[in-house]
Amino acid sequence: MKPQYSGSLIASREAINAEYWHDSFQELEMSWKAPFVSPLNPPPTTLNTMASASQAAIRFVLNTTKSKKVPSSSASTGTYYLRCHVKPGASKDREGVAGLTNDLIELCVSARAREGEANKAVVKVLSDILQVPKSELQITQGLKSRDKTVALNTRVAGAPEHFVGTLRERLEKSMDDT
Repeated sequence: MKPQYSGSLIASREAINAEYWHDSFQELEMSWKAPFVSPLNPPPTTLNTMASASQAAIRFVLNTTKSKKVPSSSASTGTYYLRCHVKPGASKDREGVAGLTNDLIELCVSARAREGEANKAVVKVLSDILQVPKSELQITQGLKSRDKTVALNTRVAGAPEHFVGTLRERLEKSMDDT
């Protein structure tokens, strides 16, 4: 819609402002109609995007060094990032992996969310489940949130993709045990 110029500067400004606000309200209305998406309510995916995002809950980032030396062993060093949603204050019987989706790991811990108690419990629970020392686990994001990113710094022989699969199997197995 083009503004109608009636010869006066005020009329043209009002027409331009009206057109601008009309377009802005249309964009805002479209954003309200968008479906609500959260980690627990992911958007619908097709088979192709599902295959590419199948390991989003567990990601591997290869460590890079500035030196040009090639390590003599075939072990790859890197960091595995685990996206977790933590439910503190659960009973001791429910402590562990409550759910595992393509996007995140749902953990229940019995410790309360105060003074870092739940964070320590998250590290302990993941250490027991993944069979790695607690010193290799560190919460990198979400110290004061239920949504956390836990880094697993370890050296693994072989392809990182195989260890991602191993981690996922251990998480699924612990979910079946509870």
